[in-house]
Amino acid sequence: VDARDRFVDDPRSPHYNTWQRLPASGRAAWRSAEELARYRLGVVVLHNAAPVRASAGSAIFLHDGDGRTASVGCTTLAQSDLLLVLRWLSPEAKPLLVQVPGQLPSR
Repeated sequence: VDARDRFVDDPRSPHYNTWQRLPASGRAAWRSAEELARYRLGVVVLHNAAPVRASAGSAIFLHDGDGRTASVGCTTLAQSDLLLVLRWLSPEAKPLLVQVPGQLPSR
């Protein structure tokens, strides 16, 4: 990932909810997109992916943060926790992200 990588969140763009590279000319076929280089680590959550429907949600990630600050649409985890998830995650197993408000009870 570098400064040209984007995840398009413009529902009017034909590239809505897809990972794109900003053209060298700087002229993009979208009006808004998430700059992926702002994160050190992340996972793209395939929400509204097959088929993509305009305005049905886009650019949802698990990404590094302090693990306490809210994020609009994404989930932030402390880098150490995100590394645990990345080591465990197996895309071939077709994982499902389930999130609920509040905290899980202690074990």
